[in-house]
Amino acid sequence: MSNAQSASARTTPTYTPFTITTFPTIPLTTTFTARDPVCSDIHVDNINILHIDDQTASCLPTGFNPAPTAFFSPGIACPSGYWTACIDSRGVSSITTVTCCPTRGTSISMSCVPDPESLSGPWVNQYCTWTAGNARIPLEVVQIKDGGSSKMVKTLSGVDGINALGVRMVYQATDMTATGTPASTSGPSQTGAAQGGISNLPNAESGPGLSIGATVAIGVIVPVVVIGALVGFFLLWRKRRREAYGATTEAEVHDSQESQESQVENKVYYSGAPHELSVSGQALEMPGTRMVAELSGDARPGMWQHQTYER
Repeated sequence: MSNAQSASARTTPTYTPFTITTFPTIPLTTTFTARDPVCSDIHVDNINILHIDDQTASCLPTGFNPAPTAFFSPGIACPSGYWTACIDSRGVSSITTVTCCPTRGTSISMSCVPDPESLSGPWVNQYCTWTAGNARIPLEVVQIKDGGSSKMVKTLSGVDGINALGVRMVYQATDMTATGTPASTSGPSQTGAAQGGISNLPNAESGPGLSIGATVAIGVIVPVVVIGALVGFFLLWRKRRREAYGATTEAEVHDSQESQESQVENKVYYSGAPHELSVSGQALEMPGTRMVAELSGDARPGMWQHQTYER
């Protein structure tokens, strides 16, 4: 079984709650980035447990210690490839405890183990966990067996999951300036209290000062507001442009129609055919001063009579 909660049902818990009042100075104030390609692998061991190989020294910030009493202090920056999975300030309101858990692509964002007291056996100190749930997710994993390793694809579903060590750290308001930048890390060890058993409390209060959660929220909300304003401005500009273009087009069409009607009224068309009389009209005669000569009724055919009729 790879799920930490499932393992607790078969074993006796060995986790003991604790309270820390003094933290040695082991700062983590800048974002650590692992350079070794192995750090991005997901491993499956001899007992078929999937885990992030963060036991490798090059994959973790300098000074990392998996012991349950070990914390980076002051710590205000999760390593690259990790996210702020849970925040807790239940011990002392002025001290905030943060657990950073690994992410892998868009499918996996590990969360804090909800009940660290249940961790035992191979899951001790594995403060981060993830299960596939209803989805079927194929993952490329590295199998470690008999001293060697090989890549394979495993499809996870249901309670299948991954476990990992979390990067845990503490900070207090004096560790951050008003602008949210790290304060000096020199000086004596910091004192305070931190409880074991970190729970997933992303909205927990962290006392005075700017918490990691607040910093992340500001970093997310501000770009969203700016982008929304730009989109609204663009839509308003496009709407006004369309309205102006529509008004101009209607005016041009109206002017064009009036111009065409004016041309039709002033232009004489020739149809190529003689004009015909209206129904009520009289026969048209050629103008002149002489009448048309006609043959008399008693004239014989073939003979012409030169008679002139004057008006």
